[in-house]
Amino acid sequence: MSGIKILPSGFTPDEGFDVAGYTNKIVDMFAADRTISVELLCENKLMKTIIDHYGESVPTRPYDEEHFAAKIEVDPSSTFYGWVFKFMGGIQIIAPQECVEEMKRIARSFL
Repeated sequence: MSGIKILPSGFTPDEGFDVAGYTNKIVDMFAADRTISVELLCENKLMKTIIDHYGESVPTRPYDEEHFAAKIEVDPSSTFYGWVFKFMGGIQIIAPQECVEEMKRIARSFL
């Protein structure tokens, strides 16, 4: 490769901008207009998946013998709902109600 020119970057983050915190809130690099707190009901076998995606400090609590609940901050984009769908019921949105209803609406559109 020859003749490559490196262009200067025009992006300067605000002081205190938390890159890791920001990227943990988006799914597949698509961000929505807002960030909200979402509670997920997850099968125990998916704990590693939640930690890998949202970090070790993600708040979790036991739910029952087979599940735990995780509270995450996300941009509620269509890619977030698609991410939840890919677990085929292993991860479910349990709060807030607006996200539960949106997930139901999307699921009905596939019927």
